Amino acid sequence: MDQVIITRHIDAFYSEEKKLSSNKHITHYSLGKLVSTSRDFIVVAFVEKNNIPWRGLLLPREAIVLKKNRVPESTRIKNKIKKIKKNISIGIFWKDLVYFENGVVPPSYSLMYTEGKVHSVTDKAIIIKNSQTIRVAPKKVTNHPKKKIDISFLIIPRCFITDIEIYGK
Repeated sequence: MDQVIITRHIDAFYSEEKKLSSNKHITHYSLGKLVSTSRDFIVVAFVEKNNIPWRGLLLPREAIVLKKNRVPESTRIKNKIKKIKKNISIGIFWKDLVYFENGVVPPSYSLMYTEGKVHSVTDKAIIIKNSQTIRVAPKKVTNHPKKKIDISFLIIPRCFITDIEIYGK
């Protein structure tokens, strides 16, 4: 595909602030060559070398901001979110976009698992405080982010969530 596109997308957001100043997710823009599409994601290359995507993003379809046809939450996830209360312990499985480089295009988005206490729930996100996150697929399990930082809050867009475990009532 030789189509250059501008994507608007959202992503989960880590905050190191002790007090959360905003609970809105940021819309990101990227410009690149559309490499491939599937029913689950698109791949956009920012840099190519010898016609090989060298650096870019793999975006789950839920991350893409469209004017219409936003990917809806499943009824199962909506019902689980209704049960969530502030300060309970929770585990969330969610899709994450993948930045790639050196010509290694990932086969799929990353599946993440986050545990922590619920700070708040908005119509667009679940905000977790003092969270721990690991990548569980498609590669080997690793901490996320890899670099150790003191994360106070993690904002996970609700449309990224694939499952929720409520540990505290």
